[in-house]
Amino acid sequence: MPDFGNAGKITSRKRDGAVDVKFGEGEYLRFKVTVGGPVAAFVFSCKHIEVRLASTKAYFPGHPQSTYSWDIKDLEPTFTEDTFNLLMSFISNLKYTYNVEHRRADHSAIAVIEDVDFESSVGTDKFREPIHVFKV
Repeated sequence: MPDFGNAGKITSRKRDGAVDVKFGEGEYLRFKVTVGGPVAAFVFSCKHIEVRLASTKAYFPGHPQSTYSWDIKDLEPTFTEDTFNLLMSFISNLKYTYNVEHRRADHSAIAVIEDVDFESSVGTDKFREPIHVFKV
């Protein structure tokens, strides 16, 4: 039986699902999606930032590419919590490796929050991976 959709498989090395971040002290989150397959089709979204599509050249110049990365630093002053979502579409035989790191202001790592593979060979499969982020 698949983990999601018709043929989806999840391989989890680390999957916390929530993180407390001291944005006011310069801590931030680094996101990375590595793609195995022809063309990435993912969307990153939350309430506090503009939606990021893998195909948006402003966020990800050079699309399609094998690795997409971005940082989320302090958001609007009223930000206290949000759910960051990565929605992946498996329009062809695709594998996504999703990695999220909690980092200090000096860029050193505090912790790995997510290190997970999602893959499917069925083009209609989709999967959403949420991370709950709290500003402390």
